[in-house]
Amino acid sequence: MIFRPSRKLAGLTLAATLFAGTAHAQTATEVPRLVTRDGHHALMVDGAPWLMLGAQVNNSSNYPAMLPKVWPTIHAMHANTVEVPIAWEQIERTEGQFDFSFLDQLLAEARQNKVRLVLLWFATWKNTSPNYAPAWVKLDNARFPRMTNAKGRRITRCRRSIGRRWRRTSAPSSS
Repeated sequence: MIFRPSRKLAGLTLAATLFAGTAHAQTATEVPRLVTRDGHHALMVDGAPWLMLGAQVNNSSNYPAMLPKVWPTIHAMHANTVEVPIAWEQIERTEGQFDFSFLDQLLAEARQNKVRLVLLWFATWKNTSPNYAPAWVKLDNARFPRMTNAKGRRITRCRRSIGRRWRRTSAPSSS
């Protein structure tokens, strides 16, 4: 069976690898890109084809205390890339106040371990459950409405329209 990625998947892979390239080489000479030649596709990173030998950490391993256990496992697997979830609640625990300290630590340790990094953003879309959203989103059902089932009962999952609604309510005021 031949796997032929869709353009959307290829674009997402490229976007993730763009970020991953910065975690490995602080002074990358070239932006990662997809190259097509004679019907074949290659992901070029730092000017050479890149084969991702990746591993993904558990959802519960996306905190600083867990990182010392992550790197030896990645090395034992001979992986060159690690996928790590980043939860919205880690970055914006309080609305409008951003804390990138875990991300900074993760980038530094990925560089130190010579491993590429792919970030998995967990926000309102992780299995449609708000588990990784900050409390201020989970507790504000008026601003961040939940889905309803066929009987009209509200369930914990955020509606798909939450992104559009949030952008409208968080736009800068003109006053």
